[in-house]
Amino acid sequence: MKKSFTQLTPWLIALAAMAVLIIGINRPLTGQHDWNSVVYANIARIITRHGLDYQKLGAYFFHYPPLLPLALTLNFKLFGISAWSTRLVAVLSSALLVFFLYKLSRELWHKNTALLTSVFLVFSPMLLYYSKIPVHETLSLGFIAASVWFYLRWLKEEKTSSFYSLLVSLLLAQLTSWAGFYLSLYLPLHAIIFQRSTAQKRRSNLALILLLAFVVFALHLTHMLVKGPPGSFASFFNVFLFRFNRGEAAAQVGFSYSQFFTLQLRWLAIYFTRIMLLLISFWGVRFLVDRLRKRPVSLPQSFILLWFIFGFTHNVIFRNLAFIHDYMLIYALPFFAVGSAVALEFLFTYLSRQKILARLMVILFLILFLTERVPYTVAFFNTTKNNPAYPLGLAINNILSPEEKILILSPQFMAFYDVFLIFYADRMITPAASLSSVNIDDFDYAVIPQTHDYVTSEDKEYLYSHFASFSAGGGVFFNLKKPQ
Repeated sequence: MKKSFTQLTPWLIALAAMAVLIIGINRPLTGQHDWNSVVYANIARIITRHGLDYQKLGAYFFHYPPLLPLALTLNFKLFGISAWSTRLVAVLSSALLVFFLYKLSRELWHKNTALLTSVFLVFSPMLLYYSKIPVHETLSLGFIAASVWFYLRWLKEEKTSSFYSLLVSLLLAQLTSWAGFYLSLYLPLHAIIFQRSTAQKRRSNLALILLLAFVVFALHLTHMLVKGPPGSFASFFNVFLFRFNRGEAAAQVGFSYSQFFTLQLRWLAIYFTRIMLLLISFWGVRFLVDRLRKRPVSLPQSFILLWFIFGFTHNVIFRNLAFIHDYMLIYALPFFAVGSAVALEFLFTYLSRQKILARLMVILFLILFLTERVPYTVAFFNTTKNNPAYPLGLAINNILSPEEKILILSPQFMAFYDVFLIFYADRMITPAASLSSVNIDDFDYAVIPQTHDYVTSEDKEYLYSHFASFSAGGGVFFNLKKPQ
């Protein structure tokens, strides 16, 4: 009975995590960093309707491994195209992260450590918000945690089934995000440094883990060269240079090393809270003291080191990407969650002779952690209310038919809101700065977004005097097929 409950516990923890993380899943795709959500939702919608039409998908499809848009496509086929079906992919992966990190922490430490790890994961501002943003980083987390879990099982048992599960998990991680490739290097290095006997006996297995990254990357490049539209490889290389903080485009962003590290530290305090920073610092001090006393690194400590190095690799390599996108720090979440849980468990054990004091300390730490960033997290969720493309897109979708062509007279509006408008309008949209730059006979409607109204008085006078108009969704619509 006890064994069956022990086996059931990770599933119950994952379900509880989903119950929390699913809150807000049906919000419009219009909040902080939802630009990426609608970009991949638009790609998945194209695949759902037209299959893998690479000309329609464009070069951007090949900038990352393909599993995210394919997973979204599967969701769209199963549940229809909506905000919640788009966000569900990331929520499921986040629950998978909690599931495997619970198992990992329980295996290496204690069930209480595992429970604390789950709390620090689920209620961190990082996961509370970004668990509902369908990007490569969030989708890959579950596969990455599974890879590390099966790697641990393989180290301990040396079973073929554990190794094959590791390879499958690692393959899924690498088909989802570039960060998955780091594990093909870090797992063999971890075995060589901390598990030498296993590494010597299983050199061919470790070589296969390393080889997997080269094979998957070679297949991605081959897929891009064979199926990608013209210029795909050049686009891929230029984006790599930009994210690597090299090239002319990266120079336009411009930031110093001090600015980069200052911003990263601020985001760490926001998304992982000062309580977690305090606890992880305590763990770090204890780790350094053990090294000064020349104590060997234990297997549990080596796994926290593994999460530490993995968690910050992406941000160190792709500094431009990390400077623009705060959620790139999500790869460090396992390090902070596990390390904080281990530190708090140690403090509890240290004070265990005074049980009331020990329990009060844990409760205080958890209350401070849970309440520290509540206003910030709430404000994050409320960012969905400030996107003018959402009501305008819905108005276009509800009023106009799929066959009708729409002219948006505001390049300024489309410069940022284009992907949101395209997703919610789901119509044929063309931006233009003025009527003289297009042939209005090719369009059925012209729309002026009221939040970005830069239309000249001459064009407005012509539109109002020649065509029937009405207002909806924060825009003024002109029926170009219905003269006054």
